[in-house]
Amino acid sequence: MPRKHRRPSPQMADAAREYGVRLPQETETTVSPNEAGDVLGITGEAVKRWIYTRKLPAAKLMNGYWRVKVSDIAGLVEGKRNMPERPILIFAPDSGISSAHPIVQTHEVIFALNPIDALMKARSQPPRLCLIQTSADGWEFVQKLRRERATASVPILFLHDTSAPFDVDRALSLRIQGCLPLPVSETLLMAEIQAVLLESRYS
Repeated sequence: MPRKHRRPSPQMADAAREYGVRLPQETETTVSPNEAGDVLGITGEAVKRWIYTRKLPAAKLMNGYWRVKVSDIAGLVEGKRNMPERPILIFAPDSGISSAHPIVQTHEVIFALNPIDALMKARSQPPRLCLIQTSADGWEFVQKLRRERATASVPILFLHDTSAPFDVDRALSLRIQGCLPLPVSETLLMAEIQAVLLESRYS
């Protein structure tokens, strides 16, 4: 649960100055990574990854638990809110996803016709998520995305024809967020997209 760090007493402040110890000067409410995740709509593990990668300041207590300042979470949210929304790039010509799909009604979407078109569009406007069909061209496109600095960490969802084998090891090496079977229902696809976007929203 949220906690407040109390302002140090004058005696403690004097002792801290004498020994060169820095103490908090203002009362500050802190929460655990799980509580921060509940507020942001993501998992506590995702919040911990931000802490480990220094994207979110945090303090580790003597009992081993992390605490995060509410003001730092608010700053992270505000910074992301002011950033322009990036599109979802779809390179899945045989998936049945068209301009009439609900995804187009709820997100900015860019369709790509072939690997060259997809790469050019990804370079000019790095996407927030890629939906890619697992054809030979799809695998090749993902490899190129991962080599590009601007798209090296973009979340990727594969759409896979279950009649063909799926290379799990290759997908893991390319850091794929998930794989959905084709044909995929609109409900499942929208739910998976929402989950991935929430997970990566503040990263």
